[in-house]
Amino acid sequence: MRAKLIADAKLVVVKLGTGILTDRRNRLASSRIKQIVAQVARARKTGREVVLVSSGAVAAGMEALGYEKRPIRLEELQACAA
Repeated sequence: MRAKLIADAKLVVVKLGTGILTDRRNRLASSRIKQIVAQVARARKTGREVVLVSSGAVAAGMEALGYEKRPIRLEELQACAA
């Protein structure tokens, strides 16, 4: 029953955690992100609406700001997420 429910879904919400979006060095895994985008495009071609929710903002900011390790201080985390 669950498989049929999923197969018939018109709207799919996908939560992508930081672990999916980053590599072992906590940098954005662009090749993995490209694969996810391709999967979303395929799903949309079948008529499904896809919503991606991500928690990767800090990781993206870490790379942009040159952090090697995840910051601990709130101010630094906020700067990375912005």
